[in-house]
Amino acid sequence: MAEFPNVGNHCSFETCKQLDFLSFVCDSCTKTFCLDHKFPDKHSCSLEFATSTNTKYEGVKSYDCVYDNCDKRELMPVVCEKCHLNFCLSHRHPQEHKCTKLEVKEEKCQTALHVQKILESKPSKQDGKKPKKASKTAAKVALMKMKMKATGEKGIPEQEKVYMLIYLPKALSLAAKPLYFSKTWSFGRCIDFVASSVQMKNENNTGSEKKLRLFNHESGQLLPIEKTLDSLLSEEVIFSGSSVILEYVTTDCCQLENTEDYKT
Repeated sequence: MAEFPNVGNHCSFETCKQLDFLSFVCDSCTKTFCLDHKFPDKHSCSLEFATSTNTKYEGVKSYDCVYDNCDKRELMPVVCEKCHLNFCLSHRHPQEHKCTKLEVKEEKCQTALHVQKILESKPSKQDGKKPKKASKTAAKVALMKMKMKATGEKGIPEQEKVYMLIYLPKALSLAAKPLYFSKTWSFGRCIDFVASSVQMKNENNTGSEKKLRLFNHESGQLLPIEKTLDSLLSEEVIFSGSSVILEYVTTDCCQLENTEDYKT
């Protein structure tokens, strides 16, 4: 860069010294750094600053995502309620960062497949037809109507879309909302999307006593947040066109009673 000798600055980090044309000045130590070392904790500013002025760094702190090969950072901690590790918004759901505590949680709460087997063992009330077959037929009929009104995240390929009618928590007194999701999403991500769509309170990533959970409208069974839509579609626990209920419940709730009340 002999043509522009005065353009850009070298990074002050001892092992870097990279020439950066969009350098950053640290508010604490006032040194110049490149993009990779601009944050105080990336150039050991807190240690250096404490040594020189004996004052604790009080600037903006960012939080690294511990997921393998992810370099994203957040200004606020996003801690998994199961493994208690910090992640970025993209990897905050246990299923999306392959949480090591998933199996422990599933043992405590009945899985959707186990509940489904219990329901299938009960006598059918629909003219001798199996509940699963009747549910599949009803979902197909509902799906045709749902496609005309459903909204969802733009960019989801048509072949990945899964449509569901979402009954919202009773306390909100809101009408059911038809939405579509990607079949690759976990139910945890679906919950976040619904909450954001209707601007409702969502404290699933906090220590709140009650969490938002999705339940099968027909059976009242819990749809585990760790599972993907695709996995329960293959098990025929839900179908594209099914109705589900979003409700605030305690973490040990695996079954929702009086599901028909949500239609009124």
